[in-house]
Amino acid sequence: MIFREQKPVPVEKLTEVLLRKHPVWEFCNDDEAGETLVRPVKKLPITSADSRLLACELQLADGSRLFGFFGNLSLNKKDRNQHFLTLSVFVNGSIEHLARYHDYDFEDHGPSWLAKKLRKKEEEIFPISYDLSASVKGDADCVRGSIPREPKTKLSRSEIIQLAVSG
Repeated sequence: MIFREQKPVPVEKLTEVLLRKHPVWEFCNDDEAGETLVRPVKKLPITSADSRLLACELQLADGSRLFGFFGNLSLNKKDRNQHFLTLSVFVNGSIEHLARYHDYDFEDHGPSWLAKKLRKKEEEIFPISYDLSASVKGDADCVRGSIPREPKTKLSRSEIIQLAVSG
């Protein structure tokens, strides 16, 4: 059998099949080839999620499962995750991106929108639990966690910027 190496693909072309085969992808950072180009990470578990997407099975509050992937995951700062973590899920074969409370499109793509997409009530979806321990090493609260409908504390726009700049 001939094994073909997975070539880089634009992030918008990632499929559930590719993400199940390779649960960690990193941005190629090649402006000429395209800024959304990603390639699979072969050596797992990783210890840094910088510029990487991490896929896993998600468990909704009602116990049902959904497949999706994260961006901006900190493996050692839980507080950063409640404000910066991005979540994209597969719904009927297409990638749907959940907006965070401070994103410009929160009203159009926030928790209520996701509930409509999934034909569920918000309380059937949130909190969404995840476990990335098969792919990453880091603080237990970052590797395994849950995404509430809203974070415990919301930051102002200036606080969000300050947190982003401080790393």
